[in-house]
Amino acid sequence: MGVLEKIGFGVVQKDMLKGAKDLYAIPLESLSEYTGSILDSEESNAQVMSGGKPKQGSVVKDMVVHATRCYDPSGSHRGSVPRLKRGELIELWQVKGDDVFFWSLFEYQPDLRGKEPVVHIISGNTDEHGVTLNQENSHYYSYDPDTKEFILHFSNNDGEPVGFDAVFNLKEGVYFLKDTNGNYVKHNGKEGIGETYFRKQNTLKSPKIILDGETYVTKNLHVTGNIDDSRGDLTGHSHDTTDGATAKPR
Repeated sequence: MGVLEKIGFGVVQKDMLKGAKDLYAIPLESLSEYTGSILDSEESNAQVMSGGKPKQGSVVKDMVVHATRCYDPSGSHRGSVPRLKRGELIELWQVKGDDVFFWSLFEYQPDLRGKEPVVHIISGNTDEHGVTLNQENSHYYSYDPDTKEFILHFSNNDGEPVGFDAVFNLKEGVYFLKDTNGNYVKHNGKEGIGETYFRKQNTLKSPKIILDGETYVTKNLHVTGNIDDSRGDLTGHSHDTTDGATAKPR
């Protein structure tokens, strides 16, 4: 590719589609002599004013620049292409001696682009030479306003013993933390349900733990301390085994 030259500023002509990298923009220099709703002038019969005289929409079409790729001169860790909105101000670049155009952000305009999918990515590789970043070898965080899902991902590609994912689904009211060994914590705020799983052991430590509700034990219950209830100490309590139970009294 040849040398990139900045040719000036432009105005985005129409909203970018989700996942798109290219856009259509009108150079600001071309707008200086025009008045009217030039951004909407795509139809062949559309008219804008130039020097007090009407000009056909085809003139406007000729001014539109098709910028095929996003160029980030700041070198940020952003891994997603901004989804620009109609009317945003951008910078336009051209490959010297060719009709190939690039675009870059000029400034963040929240009144036009308040909600957009965003991904920021950081390499998780020991040797970064020639490596293409992806979800398996990088750390990243992302937010998608369409699904209302925020993801924080830590890779274990660089010798870490375990990787982590924290997922907040704001639409469903669910928080999910998991690791690459299969352990997880799930919090459903909408339904008021929680679930945890650790493949070896899950320990609750506190001077006092209160279970305020019906408690169900689906497997063996091992107690190393005394058991009592409101009627007194149950240590050494005799168990009724007439139903075939094999409980061992203390």
